[in-house]
Amino acid sequence: MFIISRHVGEPIRIGDDVLITVTKATSEEALVHIGIEAPRSIEIYRSEIYEKIQNEKKANRKEMATTITDKCPHNPFNRIDITISNIPKFAGKVIHGV
Repeated sequence: MFIISRHVGEPIRIGDDVLITVTKATSEEALVHIGIEAPRSIEIYRSEIYEKIQNEKKANRKEMATTITDKCPHNPFNRIDITISNIPKFAGKVIHGV
């Protein structure tokens, strides 16, 4: 982790496209407000929100895999092989369900 000290109004630049500026700091609450300037293509989340999103995605993937396996009762071996092409994470990969 890189640690740097900044006063209110002093920016930090990350690469060519991201600028972070301390906009307010309070000693009584030990709170720092920051402003972030970045291209719209860069997603910016508070850490707890990002973790929640990732956990929901993971739960949805597990639910989808369970649903796909359960929906194949006519298969005597209860095995299916499918290609999922509409989900970027799995695009072009074969999923084997048991």
